[in-house]
Amino acid sequence: MDEQQTQKPPEAPSPAPAPAPAPAAPKSDAEANKWYGVIAYLSILCLIPLFAAKKSPFAQFHARQGLVLFLAGIVLNVVSYFVPGYGVGFIVWWVELALGIIALIGLINAWQGKMWEIPVVADVAKQIKM
Repeated sequence: MDEQQTQKPPEAPSPAPAPAPAPAAPKSDAEANKWYGVIAYLSILCLIPLFAAKKSPFAQFHARQGLVLFLAGIVLNVVSYFVPGYGVGFIVWWVELALGIIALIGLINAWQGKMWEIPVVADVAKQIKM
């Protein structure tokens, strides 16, 4: 019995590390270019901040993410046009809805002056050099 009492209980697993914080733009840049960040998530209007606010890291961040979402929607629609079947149309509808919701969340974050990195989209957007 003495042996059982001297054994240590198993240690609890350590918590997972916190995710990396989103990049931050200077407050003045976010305030001055808030509208560019908002329109970046409105379909083809993502091109306006991409070319009109080249010196704003905040506007460029949101414009690139908006461009990736816009291009994903175009590719999805082109693929669905050439692939026949009712199941494809159903899947495309749900994916388009998801893209719209993600764009809405990005728009809200841009309005709040935040630079939220959309998973996967942000990785592709970082590859865009202009």
